[in-house]
Amino acid sequence: MDFRLPQWISKIGRESLLEPTLEDEQLPSSEEGSAEPKRKGSKTFARIKRELSDDELGQTGFQKMQMDNVERLEEECFELRGYIERYHEADKQVGVLNEKLKSKKSHEVIYSSMLAAGSLIIGYSRTAGADQSSDNFLLIVGGVLFLGAIISKFMVR
Repeated sequence: MDFRLPQWISKIGRESLLEPTLEDEQLPSSEEGSAEPKRKGSKTFARIKRELSDDELGQTGFQKMQMDNVERLEEECFELRGYIERYHEADKQVGVLNEKLKSKKSHEVIYSSMLAAGSLIIGYSRTAGADQSSDNFLLIVGGVLFLGAIISKFMVR
C-alpha cells in the first residue's frame, strides 16, 4: 500500500511536525528574570529521536497521530476565540468607562472651582467695606456661583 503525505503536511514542513507538543507553558517567576517562558513538553516522547525519514512520515500511525494533534489544536483555537471576543468586549468597556471617568473628573474640577470662587466672593463682599451697591453685587455674584456649583453637583448625579 503506497501512502502519500497529505498536502497539509507537506505545506507545514517536517521541522514543525517534529517539534514536541507543548502541554503546558509557564511564565517565568520574577526571581528568574528570564524573558522566555519555560516549556514543559510531553515527557513520554522526550527521548525518541526526532529526525524521521520519508518512510516513517508515510506510516498511517504517524499520520493518525498528527491528525489527532491537528484536531486537538483546532479545538484549542476554537476555545481561545471565545477569550479573544471577551477581551475585545472588555477592552471596549474599559475605554467607555475611562471616558466617563474623565468627564466626572472635569466636572469635579469645575464644581470645586465654582464653589471656591463663590465662597471667596461672598467672604470678600462682607469685608470689602466699600459702598453698599458693590457689596450687594459681589454678594449676588458669589451666591450665584456657590448655588450654581451645588445645583450642578446634584444634576450630574
